[in-house]
Amino acid sequence: MKILSIDWDYYFPDGMPYDMNHSENHSRELADILWSIRVGSRNLLTGKFLLDEYVPNVPHGFWGQVLGSTPKVYVADSHFKIWELLEAEMFVQVTSLDAHHDCGYKKIDMAKPYVDCSNWGVVGREFCRIGRLDLVYPAWRKNSEEDFVKGKLYHPTTISYELPALSDYDKVFICRSGAWTPPWFDDQFEEFVAGSCCEVTYLEAVEPRGVSLDQARVMRENMQKLMTNKMGVV
Repeated sequence: MKILSIDWDYYFPDGMPYDMNHSENHSRELADILWSIRVGSRNLLTGKFLLDEYVPNVPHGFWGQVLGSTPKVYVADSHFKIWELLEAEMFVQVTSLDAHHDCGYKKIDMAKPYVDCSNWGVVGREFCRIGRLDLVYPAWRKNSEEDFVKGKLYHPTTISYELPALSDYDKVFICRSGAWTPPWFDDQFEEFVAGSCCEVTYLEAVEPRGVSLDQARVMRENMQKLMTNKMGVV
């Protein structure tokens, strides 16, 4: 079986200069609160606003470049939900388009592993749910490398920075990763999913978070005023 896994954050630029540290294991409510703060963030290196620079860039004709068939598409908010496609399978070949490797960022006790969005890749390989994991990073990752846990943990089979060749997949998994992608682009996420022209099944609720780009601009202006009035920060 071949699965194409796509994390929506793959299409966004490097978030580190905007201090985007967070965890999907926190509640969605906390993530929403964080975005109300992040809306006023500026790039620590350039001073440019996150609202202006942290935008998705999906290649024109993306689906026609990667899909040679019309597989069923499964959608979730968290990448953890890909486990529902893997747990009943063996030696699946996964091609993962993602800004994060999801092969564990700390050591894992494989005697009693806890599978989450950060380690499904390594746990999947350890228990033979995944036979091959081909990781496709966005191009900016060449200059912003992730660390891998040293030791016997599995790493991706291959790592590349270009879109995979046209192929027939049995299933496609798409996650929004709301902890890492702004709510004011939820409409574009839905358009991206619909653009596959495949049958779609939602593995969990992925409702729009109710913040438009215009509303985000107002939120940013209000935060700027608050910072200026209370702290003297421009």
